[in-house]
Amino acid sequence: MVVVNGSDVIIAWTFDDPISTVFVRHWKFRTSNGTKNLAYIFRNQNTTIVARSRLPGVEIIKPGMLVLKNVDFRYNGTYRFYLLTPSGSFTSDVTVFVAGKPTVSVCSSAIVVNGGENVTCLCRGQGVNIPGLVNVTWFKDGAQIGKTESQQNELILNYVNERNSGNYTCRVQKYVEVQNETSVELIVEYPPEKPKFRIFSRTVELGKSVAMICTAKAVPEPRYIIVHNNIETISNDRMFIIDVVNKSHAGSYQCIAENKHGSSSKIDNLTVVDSEINQSFKDDFGKVWIVVFSVSGFVVGVLFSHILACFLRRFRSRKSQSNPELQTPEDNTNYQNLDITKMNAPENCESLTMNVVSNGEGSENDPTYAQLNTIRNDENNYQALT
Repeated sequence: MVVVNGSDVIIAWTFDDPISTVFVRHWKFRTSNGTKNLAYIFRNQNTTIVARSRLPGVEIIKPGMLVLKNVDFRYNGTYRFYLLTPSGSFTSDVTVFVAGKPTVSVCSSAIVVNGGENVTCLCRGQGVNIPGLVNVTWFKDGAQIGKTESQQNELILNYVNERNSGNYTCRVQKYVEVQNETSVELIVEYPPEKPKFRIFSRTVELGKSVAMICTAKAVPEPRYIIVHNNIETISNDRMFIIDVVNKSHAGSYQCIAENKHGSSSKIDNLTVVDSEINQSFKDDFGKVWIVVFSVSGFVVGVLFSHILACFLRRFRSRKSQSNPELQTPEDNTNYQNLDITKMNAPENCESLTMNVVSNGEGSENDPTYAQLNTIRNDENNYQALT
């Protein structure tokens, strides 16, 4: 059993015999200098601790547990449990090895580099009272990076950037119980990135207030400058507030973030409007939208009515084709007009002749008049034959 210097150790022995039948329970400690008695119990009486063992932190917990408190190198050795029962005697040994925490040495407690540079850091481990070599491993944010090496391990990072910043831990370990570690902080410096610059109201009325803020990522932390219309520096802070806006405040605003590695900037614009003009614009804009919605509704209504009318006409046409009504000659005025038996009636002929003469259009040279005369002659011949 390997334990760490300064820890508490519990060694538990068990047996199946009824406690009432056990004659003796005896604990001994054996080293290269000899064997020493630690404690004993006769029958089921009180425990007797032997003070001459020179191990101060010894405790017995019935029925068979040995507790060693705050161990150090004096506790290295073999611990024997002796049991005497009516069925015989039994012994069991447990060897305890107290190991000191290994030492850890690294290149530095903090490393500061510029972005794009390379980083190397050597970690060495040395066991204390531990036989054999120790294992050395690097970790970042709880995750192992690289391989585990013996005795020493070098951390190598090439072309570092802001994502490489953080705490790196070197762990030296021989057993699960015996380990030690130390951390190194890596700081990667870089110039400001493109700022995030915001004017909280880009269009503001006269007499109102407006605020603007600028932020940028950089290491070390950048300082800020806000410039109005590329001429006037109005702020040396990341935030600027105009309590009462007037027309001179209109224009461009530039945020500049800078540190020892460089600078970056961003521009935004502020428009100042008169409150009455702005309200008039809002009213006109609302009226325009009302007109637009009204016209749109009218157009949609007309279109819908047209579609409905077309649908009804088509429906009625199909219905009339599927159920045609028979028309009698008496109801059909066209048939009456074309009835040959009535065409020879004197009153029809006289009416037709009078209409033609009165209009001044009938003449024997007129084709229409000639055609009518022909029809009358044919009718007369037909009557003569009959």
